[in-house]
Amino acid sequence: MQINCSDRNANATACSAAFTSLREKLAREVSGSAMLSELLEKLNGMQETCARPADFKVRFDEFVARAAEHRDIVWPFLPQLMRFLPTYA
Repeated sequence: MQINCSDRNANATACSAAFTSLREKLAREVSGSAMLSELLEKLNGMQETCARPADFKVRFDEFVARAAEHRDIVWPFLPQLMRFLPTYA
């Protein structure tokens, strides 16, 4: 099955919106520039792979592991991010 252009555009828009909101929240609420920088780096890695579910899963796992101490910030965004994980039948 081939995805048409409008499907790709919709997925790209959803991907961008999910990451923009989380990026803004992290920038406002994470203290410590080194931690913020590391979380944003992992977040960028997830965003780069959101159209490739298998690659996204690796980046998602890395981000979640690193963001554990900031779970109160990250937790509300997880359902939105989990949409980009691979589905297994």
